[in-house]
Amino acid sequence: MTDSMTVALPSADELAEIVDQVWSSFLEGEIVPLAEPELDQDYAGRLVGWVSISGDWTGHLSVVCSEDAACAIATDMFQLDAGEVSTSEIADALGEIANMVGGSVKGMVGASVALSLPQVVLDAAALVSPETHRLVTVQAHWKDELVEFSLWERKPGHNGGKE
Repeated sequence: MTDSMTVALPSADELAEIVDQVWSSFLEGEIVPLAEPELDQDYAGRLVGWVSISGDWTGHLSVVCSEDAACAIATDMFQLDAGEVSTSEIADALGEIANMVGGSVKGMVGASVALSLPQVVLDAAALVSPETHRLVTVQAHWKDELVEFSLWERKPGHNGGKE
């Protein structure tokens, strides 16, 4: 798959720039990247939105945050009061952020790839699996909340259990 194909995956700085561009286009308030991500976090109970990138390169772009942060994202994106935002709107907003950042990453890959529809789950711990490897992570603070963007790659030789 990628043995003879060169893909151009973003560095942490490039991913942070993509995040900033998407964030400033759709949400109020500055998103401030952390200098050093803390990768040993407990993901239980945090929400995750992600898109899959597949084709000549296979991976995922994920956005992980607390329920409060996801609610604030939806509130800003849809210009609602905090009490008016529904679970569906929270999922739509988090999925859309993943979709926009993932679309920019897809454009950088430099290979023939497709982007999936965004998906959202309520427990980010459920998505960590031995068949994926984290390549790049950007963690940032926004409105006193931690938001994490990671690019994951499916390990070579994993075909969804069909080897």
